[in-house]
Amino acid sequence: MEMQPGPKTITEDELIILVENGDVTSIQVEYVGGDNFNLWKITGRYAEGKTPSGYTGYELYIYGDRLDLIYDAVSVYNSNHVDTPINLQFIPHVTVDIWGIISTILLVAVPIVFVVILYRSMASQNNRAQDFTKNRARLSRGKTVKFADVAGADEEKAEMTELIDFLKNPKKYAEMGARVPKGVLLVGSPGTGKTLLAKAVAGEADVPFFSISGSDFVE
Repeated sequence: MEMQPGPKTITEDELIILVENGDVTSIQVEYVGGDNFNLWKITGRYAEGKTPSGYTGYELYIYGDRLDLIYDAVSVYNSNHVDTPINLQFIPHVTVDIWGIISTILLVAVPIVFVVILYRSMASQNNRAQDFTKNRARLSRGKTVKFADVAGADEEKAEMTELIDFLKNPKKYAEMGARVPKGVLLVGSPGTGKTLLAKAVAGEADVPFFSISGSDFVE
């Protein structure tokens, strides 16, 4: 397989000699960087008829203030050859600011995610509202019933205390890992105060009370 021509690696001293002899037409200087040092990459083209066989140009790496020696050699040559100066070009070092990119992405993505979540939440609430309109449960809008309005049933009231506390402070029970109660079954003959007691639980917990007949109840 035939090798593709590329730049010839030379030394700093060799480049200075090439500059002094006018054997190069261009010099590009690019800052490569380094944590505790300055590294520079120098590339360029030879003058017409001076390019070594099999090469397209030259390249080398130098450290620190050694770059000044190249600048001085070019300045001296150009001052003596005003009509055919060597083109000295500094190539800006392009760095990728990862954190800047991440910050930009977050600034754009977070509002979009927020809008999507808000839209889905509103859509979900709207669906629940539509489902509720189909529900036959009736909201009690009369006087709020409290335990004081329920005569007797002291034992039943005591058993409902924890349920009321859960309705008021669901977060406390969730943090303890308690399961959400699906409901409470009040058993008794008609007219024994089951509905009144349920209204009192809602009143003590300060939550709405909905009622529905057994024939309309769907599990």
